[in-house]
Amino acid sequence: MKLKIFWLSIAAAVYSTAQLPTALAWGAAGHEIVATIAQIYLHPSTLSTVCSLLEPGSSSSEAYPPCHLSKIASWADQVKREPQYRYTAPLHYVGALGDHPSEMCMFPGSRGWAGRRDANVLGAVRNTTDILVGYTDGLYDDARAQEALKFLVHYVGDMHMPLHLTGRDRGGNSDKVLFDGRVTSEFQYACSSMRGLY
Repeated sequence: MKLKIFWLSIAAAVYSTAQLPTALAWGAAGHEIVATIAQIYLHPSTLSTVCSLLEPGSSSSEAYPPCHLSKIASWADQVKREPQYRYTAPLHYVGALGDHPSEMCMFPGSRGWAGRRDANVLGAVRNTTDILVGYTDGLYDDARAQEALKFLVHYVGDMHMPLHLTGRDRGGNSDKVLFDGRVTSEFQYACSSMRGLY
């Protein structure tokens, strides 16, 4: 039970970033910021365990912090187009049925979730957390747990991304716009248009 609480505390630390002000763009920088803030809230012993999983052989005595979650924060976006990870594409967002235009402030809305059961970011957070709990019980090897941790950090960041909790357009990915001479998604346009403002 203590180990389940341990992995849930990692998810909670990443989730605590919900108190950030609304962002107009996300992308890799947004994921790195969420991961960095989450890392600040991790207990040192939890961070040490996470780092030993991400960077085997590292120790907290070498440097503090011994690793950075920001380095893995965008990994899930980088691999989702590879054949072995294509199944993860719908796991980056979640949608409610019939929530646009919204008639009331309720999520997921009275009709429930869109898509297949658990094939969304909420199910992905639960599944990756379960893998990490199983790892602490000896059910999974280091490679499987490391992959689950990289997905968990990313998916919890996705839950805070604008449009990824909407009920339409695959989390904003289906809204195409013409920007700088090329067709891109509305989300990518928002990210691109924010460059140079920081």
